[in-house]
Amino acid sequence: QERQGDNLIMKMEIKLVEALCGFKKTICTLDDRTLIVSSPPGKVVKPSDIKFVQKEGMPLHRDPYEKGQLIIQFVVEFPENYWLPEHMLPKLEALLPARDELMTSDDMEEVDLCDIDCNSQQNTYSGRAYEEDECPRAGVQCHTQ
Repeated sequence: QERQGDNLIMKMEIKLVEALCGFKKTICTLDDRTLIVSSPPGKVVKPSDIKFVQKEGMPLHRDPYEKGQLIIQFVVEFPENYWLPEHMLPKLEALLPARDELMTSDDMEEVDLCDIDCNSQQNTYSGRAYEEDECPRAGVQCHTQ
């Protein structure tokens, strides 16, 4: 937890299923109480969503019986790659909102997305990054529509 004036800010990790289907979680307060926070089924919590709990922050300087807010930023944990067998993906997709259709034309070029290894010195964003890349060199891409 981090203090910002009279407010306390914290990050709360939730799993994707909790973000989509609801959850109940506990928070231990600085004065050793346990709070239960919940999100109802059907109310989607998106990555980086920010919610707050009234009067659970730091005591106000001018009135120690009043408190600031407890601000919670949500971190949604996604499953690992290939967590679901490929034959089950159509069933999952049928349950989710439909994806946007992509209109393609002959003047478009399809490229591959590559993972960046954040621990590697070679992955810098200068021209040197392309010297030993595993992926073909590509410039800035147009915004997806």
